[in-house]
This record gives sequence, structure tokens and C-alpha cells, in this order.
Amino acid sequence: MPTSSTVVLRATLEKARSQSAPQMSDSDFFELFCSEQLLKSHDLSYDEIEAGIVAGGDDGGIDSAYAFVNGELVADDFDVSAYKQDVAVDLVIITATTAPSFAEEAIDKLRMTTADLLDLSKNMADLASTYNSPLRTAMGNFRKAMMSLSDRFPQIRVQCYYVSHGDSGKIHAKVRVRAGDLSAQIEKLLPNSKCTVEFLGGSELLELARWSPVGPVKLPLAQNAIATDTGFICLVRLSDYYQFVTDKSGQLNRPMLDANVRDYQGDVEVNKAIRETLHTAADAAQEFWALNNGVTVVASHGAITGGMLTLKDPRVVNGLQTSVEIFKYFHAYPGQLACEHRTILVRVALTEDERYRDRVIKATNSQTAIQPASLRATESIHKDIEDYFGTHDLFYDRRKNYYKNQGKPKDQIVTIQHLAQAVMAILLGEPDNSRARPSSLLKRDDDYARIFSEKHPIGMYVTCARIMRRVDDFLRSPQAAASQDEKTNLRFYVGAWTARTLTGSSAIQPADLDGLDVAPLSEETLAETLADLREKLQTFTAGSGVPADQAAKSPQFRGYALPDAGGGDG
Repeated sequence: MPTSSTVVLRATLEKARSQSAPQMSDSDFFELFCSEQLLKSHDLSYDEIEAGIVAGGDDGGIDSAYAFVNGELVADDFDVSAYKQDVAVDLVIITATTAPSFAEEAIDKLRMTTADLLDLSKNMADLASTYNSPLRTAMGNFRKAMMSLSDRFPQIRVQCYYVSHGDSGKIHAKVRVRAGDLSAQIEKLLPNSKCTVEFLGGSELLELARWSPVGPVKLPLAQNAIATDTGFICLVRLSDYYQFVTDKSGQLNRPMLDANVRDYQGDVEVNKAIRETLHTAADAAQEFWALNNGVTVVASHGAITGGMLTLKDPRVVNGLQTSVEIFKYFHAYPGQLACEHRTILVRVALTEDERYRDRVIKATNSQTAIQPASLRATESIHKDIEDYFGTHDLFYDRRKNYYKNQGKPKDQIVTIQHLAQAVMAILLGEPDNSRARPSSLLKRDDDYARIFSEKHPIGMYVTCARIMRRVDDFLRSPQAAASQDEKTNLRFYVGAWTARTLTGSSAIQPADLDGLDVAPLSEETLAETLADLREKLQTFTAGSGVPADQAAKSPQFRGYALPDAGGGDG
């Protein structure tokens, strides 16, 4: 007989699936749901979550895998050069099943798979016939990050989660022994690492689902605040600010910091100065607030009652470096919390107007040198795309996870990165770059200018988004019979090829895509395109000896698969 937690979990899953992803199967949605809940503090988009779902053929018993450096998701083109010291490299492995219990076999599979993929003496390319491309990519990203940062002596952590509908209080002793063996094996494979294996049943998963990393937050005040019509200026004890930016799991609350235009910059001079100030015993003449610029917080609502500031949906929009250094200091020296008396200046702007919020972000971050690319999400072209998408039943996620947090359907949300990849493949005819450089497309000025141009008709962006959504839906369908490798390696090629079919051109111009009807993109057309590209990829890899995932990233295969590829940008 199912427990109350199991009954509630099933109802919660069905409601969530019907609202956000009605076309997904129960098992596929459970994998998505588990990754979303377990990684909630990382504030990943749906696209980022799905990129780490590796379940399917040749998955080695792993359903999802994600690599992080200092909490930032590692993609194929991740740049580790900004990280100097105090670096943490994390690998999160998730096995999720709707079974009513926890089985030894699942742990045994994980032991066999990690023995291969985390053995640094084994070449990842040699494992292509055993494990699918998404899994090898995720594990390879972890290995590359770890090795690239080895001279900075990173903290290596591996977290294995086994999730089921079962009761975690009724796990057989043999299963727990197997979990201990798995942890010991991984720590032996990765010297100086720490591995944990956690079991989550229905009740634990429900608890995660009910928790929001950013909600109403209380912040004690050290002194009376200055209240204005639009916010507050206040002093807050460092120990209380540490609690403010720490999430339920004891980690840095990244969703609260996601509005910053820069990520943590590591061991740069300004951070060394903040760190030195924190470690220096303060006296009356050396208050922290006087030696630091403080932080700026934007919230939708706020009120002060009895020396307590309560904020709804707070976001730290300026002061990430200070916030991270404060977190790292007290995280390393928790004994200091009880005796800390120093304060930090906190400016709070209250607004529900997203455009005003963007102005605050831009203004407060213009006091120091910042690359213009960091402020791109606030540029008018992205606001125009967001507004235009809204008239076509699409939601442009210019502000990361804004629409996800509102519960909008997953298949109607389009992230900036996803749109950039779609335009690169469809308009510019470079699916290899879409596959190989998902992050760099927004960082490189030349690529960005070709993708997001005021010269492009805005309807073109809707068409590119719809073509890729149609392609992705097809690749997930039983009719496609696409392997996990093909879903990853060929999706942008299918998008580029079908755009040619729709426009009747191999050199697509922006005007060709403006208002283009994608309804004629039939399942038969997509199936024929996939079959043709599948054959081309097999022929190319057989002749070149290059693994499929590397071939898909190469201009050589692009030229072979899409002769005369290349669209227009004017």
C-alpha cells in the first residue's frame, strides 16, 4: 500500500507535469523534476537541466550528471582561467526511478560506470561504444575542469543522489553497504576528493519541491534604517548578512545573486582586499562598512517591524564579490558568527518594475570597469524580443528563470543561449558552433553581433525558436527513434537543414525567416532529414576516425553535411 508521501508526490508530479511539460512522459518528467529540485540552489534553466539528463541507451545507470566550478555549471566551452584559488569542483550524479524502493542493482551499476568514467587513466573517447555522448560530455567536463585547475589545488566533491518513490527509512542494510563501497571507490579514483551518496524518497523529494531558494527573507538590522519612498539604507551585522546569502543547505544562495552582471572573480586584488579586511581584527576605527562599498539589493516588497527588515524576492544586484567573500569567511570560521559585531552597508531598492530593476543593475555596476557583454540582457533588443515573443505564446527568458519561476510551460520558454544557438544554426548555417560553443556565442563580440542585430527583423527570432522547438519535440518522439547521441549531436544540423527546406534556400537571409510558417515542417520531412544526417555522420566518422560528438563540433563535418552552408546577417 503506498504511503501518504507517495500519494502526495504522485499528485504533485502530475500537476507539475500538466503545467510545465504536458507532452513529456511520466518517467521523463520525473528525471527532469528530480534534477530541478536537487539543483534548485544552482538556479539552472530548463535548457541547462535537460542538457545534463543523460538517461537513455548506454547511460550506465545514470539519469543525470552535472559538473560545477564554484557553483557555476560547466559547459563544453567553459573557461577556467578566471579561477585562481579557493576553487571547488563538483560533480552531481543522479539516479532517479519511480520504483517504490531502493535496489542494490542501481548502486552496482553506478560503481561499474564510475569505475570507467572517473578513472583518469582511461581515455573518454575509448568509451564511446559503451556510454552515450551526453554522459561522456558531462563526465568529461568534470574531468577537464578538475585537471585544468589542478595547479590551484581545488576542492573535489562528488555527490551521488539515488531518488525513488520509496521510503528512505526502510533501505536494506545491503544497499547502504553498497553505497559505502561506491563512495570509497570514487574517493580512491579521485585522490583528495570527498564523495557522498544520498537516498531521497517521496518525503524528501516533496520537502525539496516545497522549498524556494528565494522567497520572503528576514534580515535583522544593526541600527535603525533610513527609509525612503523607494527603499531603505541600513547597516547589517556581517554575521546576519552571511545568513541572508546562505541557503537552506548551507551553501551560497546563488539564485539571490543571479542578477549580478559579473560572476565571482576569484583571487583578484579587490577580493584580496575584502578578504584581508574580514580577517583583520576590527576595532572602532576600522568598521567594515567604512572600508567596503556595501551591497545593493532589489526586492518587490519590503517592510521593517521591530528592527527586522522583511524582503520579498530579494536579489543582490551589486556586491557579489563582497557577498561571496563574507560567505567564504564565515563558512570557513563558523565560530566567528557568535562574536561578530562589524556591519555592512545594505541599500535596498523596492520595485516590481523590471525595467527599473535593470536600470539599478546597470547604474550600480557602472562604477567599475565591466565588459559591455556583461550587460547584454538589459539591452533594448532583448527587451524587444521578450515583448514580441509574448505576442506569440512564447516566453523569452531574458531574466534567467523569470518565467520558469512563474510556472510557464517549459516548451514555451526560450533562453537567451538557446535562441543564440538556434540563430547560429538556422540563419548563419553554423550548427557546429551551436553544438561546440553554447556559452561563447554570447561572450564573443563578433558572434554576438551576427546573432543579435537591430538589422534583423524581429520575427526572424520567433521563427528560429519555433523551428528548434519543433525539431527537439520530434527528436524526443518514438517516431524519431533517435539515440541520446543523435539528440545531442544532430539537433542543430536537423534545424539548419529543415530551415533550408522551408525557405528553399541554402543561403538563408534574415528576411526569409521573418514570419515564416513552420506548420509545413511535417514529421515525414523531419524523419527524412534525420535519416540523411544520420547516414552522413556515420559515413564521416567511419572515414575520419573522429568520434561522433567531436565530428558534430567540427567545420569539416558541417561542410560535408550541409554543403554551401552559410546564411546572411544583413
